[in-house]
Amino acid sequence: MKAGTKITLIIAVLLFVVGGVLVALAINVQGATWSSLLETINALPAKYSGPAEPGEAGPFSVSGEYTVPVEDIRSVEVDWSSGWVDVLVDNGADIRFTEAGKDITEETALRWYAVDGVLTIRYCRNGTVTNMNKSLTLTLPSALAGDMERLTLNTASADVTVSGAAIRAKKLELDGASGNFDVEVIRADTVKLSSASGNHTFTGSFDRLEAGSASGDMTVNSRGDAAFLSVGTASGAVRVQTRGRVAECMLDTSSGNAEFYGEAGKLDAETASGSVTVDCTGFICPDELKINTASGDVLLRAGPDASFTLDYDTGSGDLTSDLELGLAGKDRYTAGSGAASFEVGTASGDLHIC
Repeated sequence: MKAGTKITLIIAVLLFVVGGVLVALAINVQGATWSSLLETINALPAKYSGPAEPGEAGPFSVSGEYTVPVEDIRSVEVDWSSGWVDVLVDNGADIRFTEAGKDITEETALRWYAVDGVLTIRYCRNGTVTNMNKSLTLTLPSALAGDMERLTLNTASADVTVSGAAIRAKKLELDGASGNFDVEVIRADTVKLSSASGNHTFTGSFDRLEAGSASGDMTVNSRGDAAFLSVGTASGAVRVQTRGRVAECMLDTSSGNAEFYGEAGKLDAETASGSVTVDCTGFICPDELKINTASGDVLLRAGPDASFTLDYDTGSGDLTSDLELGLAGKDRYTAGSGAASFEVGTASGDLHIC
């Protein structure tokens, strides 16, 4: 038999096996959602393939409890597959972390490394095949948490919670496939959050934040002035609330709603089929505002003292306003002195101003 023919037959057999597995899964989850199907797939044994080991691993603990002196540690990196990860802060002297799960062995236990000022915690040894759900509780001493270089949390299907709002870091990175994130910090200079699916909430102050997801809802609660904020998702909702002024803010979603509450210098919001809400009540309206939506409605709460010039472009939508608007040209309206520049475009969505 020719080599090419052998390869073709091998590929065909592999495809047949994979197809059979998928059909079996589909039969077992009739009427279930794709999320539950993903959960079923995630429960299958899989080989853990984390990043390359940064050095020699620390010793295994039968109890699942580990303690690492905080000296020389400036950054923490966690790579966790499934289960959940909790990050806490206390006034202890050392870094402590504990894993919990059923029948954990030295082979399936976490691996940890303290190399060049970075504490790295991995789900297990590279190449290990497992379907375990394990929890990781990481407790940082306040001396480290209050002045970190970097905190990185990478997950597959694990949920992540960072609580206590006692963390200050120059860089915060969150990357997940299908888990949920609920993160609260005092401050991170730069924040990057990316995910395929799952609902995510970030609370804290920052200079720059970039968040993106395919199908999850994303909520950002900004607790101070910021230079840049970008939040985007394909089929989920986007919600931003600020206590300080964000110099530039971008919201983007395909089928979810986009909501902004607070103050921004420049605000750009886009959605295909979702609605857009911009609420500046009690704040200064943006100097520049651009909103585009296809079939969603737009609600603009500008407040009675708002001053802007509005260009409204719509296919079949209607404009209504509780504020007194002056007509400054075709599809151009003014409120107050007309200082700020507002552009709103819809295909069939309505615009209401109040």
